[in-house]
Order: sequence, then C-alpha cells, then structure tokens
Amino acid sequence: MKLKYCFLQKGQIGLIMVLILAIGLTVGLAIVSQSLTSISVTETEEKSIRAFNAAEAGIEEILKQSTITAGATNVNVGDLTAQVNVTSKNDQRITLEANETMEVPLAGGTATSVKISWVDKNDTLQNPGTCQEGEAQAPASIEVLRLKDVNGAIVPYRYLYNACAGLDAINGFTTSDPAIQAGTDPYLQEVNFTDIDGDEAHATHDVVLRIRVFYNKATVAVVAGNGELPIQEYQMVSTVTTNTGETKSVEVTKTVESWPDIFDYVLFSGSTLTK
Repeated sequence: MKLKYCFLQKGQIGLIMVLILAIGLTVGLAIVSQSLTSISVTETEEKSIRAFNAAEAGIEEILKQSTITAGATNVNVGDLTAQVNVTSKNDQRITLEANETMEVPLAGGTATSVKISWVDKNDTLQNPGTCQEGEAQAPASIEVLRLKDVNGAIVPYRYLYNACAGLDAINGFTTSDPAIQAGTDPYLQEVNFTDIDGDEAHATHDVVLRIRVFYNKATVAVVAGNGELPIQEYQMVSTVTTNTGETKSVEVTKTVESWPDIFDYVLFSGSTLTK
C-alpha cells in the first residue's frame, strides 16, 4: 500500500508539473503574441505619422514657391513622395470673424459684375435673431472698399451695408448704391456691383475689393455675375502612400496675397508727413 501511494503521489506531482508547464507556455505565447501585435501597431502608427508629415511637407514646399500654378507636382520627402494637386478658383467663400477682412482682386479679370453674399442665415451664431448694436447681437454688417485706378492714381470708394435695417439709424450707415437685397439661400443678404471693369488696358479700371465684417462673424461669398474674376484662391491636396499601403492626405486653401487688416487704418497723404 505504501508503494502504491508513493506511485500515485509521484503521478500527481507529474500531472501538476505538466499543467504548470502548459499554463506557462500559454502565458508565454500570449505575451509573445501581444508583443508582436504591439510592435506591428507601433510600426503602422509610425508609418502613418511619417506619411502625414510628408504630406504636410509637400504642401509647405508648394507654399514656399514665389508663384503658385495649378497642376500636379511630385515632391520628394525623404524616401516618400508627396503627390500635390493644385487647383485654382475664381471665386471665394470664407467665414470671417468680426473685424476681419477679405480681399477680392479685380484687375486682369473679365468680370463685369460681382455679387457679394454674406451671413449664413441658417447659422444661429451668424444670424442670432436680434438686431442690436454690439458684439454678436445682430447679423454682420459689412464695409466694401473698392479701389480703382484712375489714370495711375488709386481712388477709394466705400460702401456700407447693414444686414438688418434696424441698425441704419444707429450706426449711420447710409444707403449705398448698389442697394442691398435679400440673399440667395443660404445667405441672408447680397449686393451686386454691375459696373466692374478689371481691364488694365483702360485708363480707369477696378483693382480690388476689400470686405470687412462688423458686429459678428459671417460667411462671405464672392462670385462673378458675368465673365470671370482673376484667380482668387488655390486649393492644394497633398497625398502620400507608404510601401505598406498607408495613405494620408492634407488639404489647404490659400487665398491670393493681400495686405494685412491693419493697413485699412493707415492714413495716406499726398504731401510729406512731418512728425
């Protein structure tokens, strides 16, 4: 009996050892599998980040050029290639914060009319439903500064428009010609300039429009009614694909060069300035 018990005891110990080894092997395989998975995920993330950075670098390379032209360009970034596609647009649509300015080049274009639309009436921030002077208490008013070249001299013309008529008696914005009218959906208001002449061969021709918004943010759209405006902005899409199939794209919209907002407040004099 003692001998039999000894054999049983040894058999149990052997079975326990086998179970321990099996558990250890399972845990070990799980750790190895998790490590391999983590390494794979890390490598994928690194390649994804590299692809994104390369796509950004492709855009930056185009932006560094003194002249941007529409078309496709390959930009080498290390061992990756960014495929950058540039398209030009002859209209603008941008959301401006209060007191920000946008510029619309006219010289060199064939447009004979320009429509300016502003305030997304479906946006409750842009169109709060109130008409009071003060920040965000009314839909945005705009100032349109029209610069014309008259026999070599730049002559400014200003037009002021309130999106809600209740402000007319408060801020003194007089009715301008062309007159404001209800906008085409989704815009609250619009104004049409029908006497645009951007032909630089003419002694008197339009150079640029500068549009400033007051009181509130506003989405502003500018399109030509007849003919075409000069190029207003460039849309750039940079795409990079790694050798493992990771693809990243970066999209940037760049408007044409314009002077900063602060220059609207600079005073010009035809004679020498003295301090």
